[in-house]
Amino acid sequence: MEYLYKLVDLINEFEDGNDNAEKQIRDLVCYISDNDEYMKNELYRSVIFEASEKLRMFGYIKGKNKISAFEFSEDDLYDIKHETIQNYYRSRVFSNNLLDKRQKQVVDRFMILENKRMLVSAPTSFGKTFLLREIIYLNRDRYKNILLVFPTIALLNENTESINNLIQTFRLDYKVINNVYSGVSSDNKYIFILTPERTLKLLADNGNLIIDFFFFDEVYKIDEDFDKNEDSVKNIEEIIETKEDKGGRAKAFRIALYLLAKQVKEYYLAGPYLNLDNVKSGMKKFILLNNITTFQVEFEPTVRIEIDAWKMNSVLFHPVLGESKIQLYDHASPTTKEKVSGIAKYLYENKLGQAIFYCSTPNRSMQYTKVIVDSINCKESRIPQAFINHLKRKYNVKYGSNKNSVTYWSLIKALENGIGIHHGKFPKYIQNEILKMFNNEDFNFLFCTSTIIEGVNTNAKNVVVINNSVGNTPMTAFALKNIKGRAGRYYHHSIGRVFYADPKQRNIEKTDEMQLNFQTFDDINILKTDIDNSKIEDLSEKNKKIKSEREDNFDKQILPNAIFIKNRLYPRDQQERYLKYIMISSNFDKFNGLINNSHNINYFLTKKLMKPLLETFVETGILEINKGTVYNAVLATYSINGTMGVLEYHIKQLEKDEINSSEEKIDVAYVNTFDQIRTIIEYEVPKLLCLFESLYQQAGIIKGYKMDEFNLSGIIRFYELGITTELGLFLVEYGFPIDTIRQLERKFSAILNMSAKEAVFYLEKNRKLLLGLMDEYEMGLYERAIIALEKRK
Repeated sequence: MEYLYKLVDLINEFEDGNDNAEKQIRDLVCYISDNDEYMKNELYRSVIFEASEKLRMFGYIKGKNKISAFEFSEDDLYDIKHETIQNYYRSRVFSNNLLDKRQKQVVDRFMILENKRMLVSAPTSFGKTFLLREIIYLNRDRYKNILLVFPTIALLNENTESINNLIQTFRLDYKVINNVYSGVSSDNKYIFILTPERTLKLLADNGNLIIDFFFFDEVYKIDEDFDKNEDSVKNIEEIIETKEDKGGRAKAFRIALYLLAKQVKEYYLAGPYLNLDNVKSGMKKFILLNNITTFQVEFEPTVRIEIDAWKMNSVLFHPVLGESKIQLYDHASPTTKEKVSGIAKYLYENKLGQAIFYCSTPNRSMQYTKVIVDSINCKESRIPQAFINHLKRKYNVKYGSNKNSVTYWSLIKALENGIGIHHGKFPKYIQNEILKMFNNEDFNFLFCTSTIIEGVNTNAKNVVVINNSVGNTPMTAFALKNIKGRAGRYYHHSIGRVFYADPKQRNIEKTDEMQLNFQTFDDINILKTDIDNSKIEDLSEKNKKIKSEREDNFDKQILPNAIFIKNRLYPRDQQERYLKYIMISSNFDKFNGLINNSHNINYFLTKKLMKPLLETFVETGILEINKGTVYNAVLATYSINGTMGVLEYHIKQLEKDEINSSEEKIDVAYVNTFDQIRTIIEYEVPKLLCLFESLYQQAGIIKGYKMDEFNLSGIIRFYELGITTELGLFLVEYGFPIDTIRQLERKFSAILNMSAKEAVFYLEKNRKLLLGLMDEYEMGLYERAIIALEKRK
């Protein structure tokens, strides 16, 4: 009862604004809430209820342990008191939900601002996108067009479903668009849910579109040098050129946010663990110029037990019980694999719940699962056999002396043994399915990479930090904080655990505090792309001079602004150089057959135009020679045989390399295959095709050709999404296997010119053929997708 009495004393003495007392109450509430025996006791439940209402943190009584005032109602006055408190914090969207104190402060502050522009920094479990729905609903009569910008396709899909539910529940008259291939009409109201790259295309293709409000998630991604200091680097120009050439996504985030802040009056920016009182000068200027209100939330609603798990007698730091020791290993100097095995056994034997094992790379995420498979029996998992069978059927390659590649693929082995693997190289639908199964508690251990940093929501109670890097880059304090933030989830788990597998991770935590910057506004060397996309008045004196010199050298008669903005992620001088190159008759004539066949994918593929097109980018320096060769080989294979063609190529190549271990060989082949499809086919090639489309069209206009009908959107969509029909577009959005969609479109060519709902009706009449095309897992996914389609307007 000691902790209960202590909690009662703290509640009685608590005054709003006493941060230390608030944290002590939180620690005790979380500790008690985590104990099932305590939560069966009416006295404990009543005190937790009082503490929750005192802190105005309702997740403690609305989450896993639901507690109602009616359980211990004493009199009418007691009931009225608690009903009044809860009504004040009740969600305006979903009446069953209560906003926590800080959540309500954000929404209320936004609504009363004259300039509704807010930047919110908060822990991962704060519910930043939950508040987004409140803002949309409260302003539904004011906002005609809304834009929501998310960093990943996974988050696009997750939030598309959430927004569709909001629209359906309240019968709002918005249409949801999460791609750049759907038409936009001035007669409709829209909610666009896009990545930064798709946002730039939306803005370029719809110059008259007025956006009334935008949300920008994971705002820290605008700064590719976040938590790094390169001021001491001597050859800064060389670094800038390298970043320009690499085409990192940070500039897409930065330029998208810069343009939106210029065009849109009201917005809500969000990110985790940003110290908004300690940002760099570029971000300070951005906030000041745009009159943005900042809102800093540092309070964590859940608590974490931290374990120094790198030695035999590991030290456990409990927020309430204090320090203790646990033995995880049999000897004093465990290897990394032994640490993984020891921690997994400890979690499994003590029934401590689900765990994420953070790994630096996809290959490591697969290597470490083998350790668990060999040491722990996790076969009581509920991973659907239909999904495993689907993967075996879909991605099996015969090689060697009649071997099956799926026999050695670590993903299959892991799933069959009740373990999940999640990383950004997998096809999107595999990522979605594994995450969904983990959140459904179909299995307990998930080995994953930095994909968990990027706003992916899981129900993990434990996080094991195995490696000290993110990819090939040393881990920063910011990244570590984000990874730790996935241990425990408000409304699900009051207490999370973080296992540090290396003492260096403790040192990383102690490194200098991160400072977010908006490089465009800072007095530093910035990318040419940023300079070309910025207004001169927003730049520092040094960068103003650079912009003026660049502007003086541009030929805007040849390349006007309207053409440049269609491909903003390429510097203007690079675009101009390519345009002049493609205007040379011998270069232009290689593609003049496209002028009347730009909508014809078969023409493009039959004529093998991708090869000479890639050569133009190599010759103009937009693409490196080696990259051009690789891109051409991958595209040639993928265009004919899809994913399996690329996979077969990599397995044969690895056979030639004579790598000893069959398992290593197969895992490398799968990772390389999925990586090339994701980065080359779905991302880089569509960007290059968009650049070619706008500049070749401009070259044709200058040369006197009629280019009004020239449009490569169908070809670009073929590579980016792998599909050609409206139904296919919807299925991709829903997270359906792209190769299966392509098979469906080839087998049922009649759906090419049908609407999505017409195509569904047609396919239903040919259900037997459809069943022959899809396996059990795909058919179940298809039927769920169709139900979702029927609900849409």
